[in-house]
Formats: sequence, structure tokens, C-alpha cells
Amino acid sequence: MAATTNTRVSGTQLNTWRASTGTVSSTSSSTETVLWSVVIPAGTVGPNSKLTIEPTFACTANTNSKTHRVLIGQDVASGAVIFARTRTSASHFGEVPILNIQMRGAVNSQVLTTASSGAYTSPMSSAVSTYGIDFSIDQTIFFTGSCAVGTDFDRLEAAFVEISG
Repeated sequence: MAATTNTRVSGTQLNTWRASTGTVSSTSSSTETVLWSVVIPAGTVGPNSKLTIEPTFACTANTNSKTHRVLIGQDVASGAVIFARTRTSASHFGEVPILNIQMRGAVNSQVLTTASSGAYTSPMSSAVSTYGIDFSIDQTIFFTGSCAVGTDFDRLEAAFVEISG
């Protein structure tokens, strides 16, 4: 479900677009499977907008490999990978990253303002992640999962997407 709201803050128009879902899909496949996707319509993102993506992934807690990813693009094969994590620990039941992507004065230039792990870190242990995703055209956010063993699961429990500014 996607919705646009317009709010006036201190005389300035603040446009907000949101989409969210509850548990949508689960996979036991070793092939990357789209668990949920949401289209960001052309023109929704402005040159100084901020895109926030908050997925909640759950998986089997064992040493088998489970991978969750968040991509933005026209399709999964060519999409920009915003988040990717493979879990192989019996003590990990999932992942809840908070991904903030800030436009840099243009709708086709972005910087990921959180670490690619989804965690806020200081100091940064790697270079800043930048992207050239063209939001002047429709773009899709894909939430994907895969499992190395068919008896395991990788599930998207919930996801929230917001564009502000």
C-alpha cells in the first residue's frame, strides 16, 4: 500500500510518500526470490529528497547460508544493491537494517548515509556508497531472499519505505 501525504512545516511544503507491508512471502529456494517489491513512480523523488528503507528479514537460525538483499532498479538482475547480508550463524534469526539514501542535489545522484550493513557506524570502515539511480523514471525497490538448503526459510516479515523532502 503506497500513500502520499503533504504536510506544511514552518511555512515550507514537505511532501512525504510511504509504502509498507506486513509478512508477504517466504522462500526456501536456493534461487534469489523476490519477497516483495514496490514501485517508486517517476517524479516522486526530488533533488534533495531522502529515501528510508526499513526491512525486517527473518530466517532459520542454523549454520546454513541464507541471503537477504535490497535492490533498486528496473529489475533484480541490473538493480543497484543497497543492502546484502548472508547469515550462517545459529545465533542469527534475521536482519533489521535501517537504510537511508540521500539525494545529492539531483534525482540521479545518491549517497547511502548508513553503512551497507544497515547500521550507523563511526568511524566508517569503508568508502561511502554512492549511486546513480535515475528517479526521473519509475524505479522498483526489490526485497529478495535465498536459502542454500531447501528445509530453511528466508522471510520478509515487514518492510517500510518513505521518501521525504
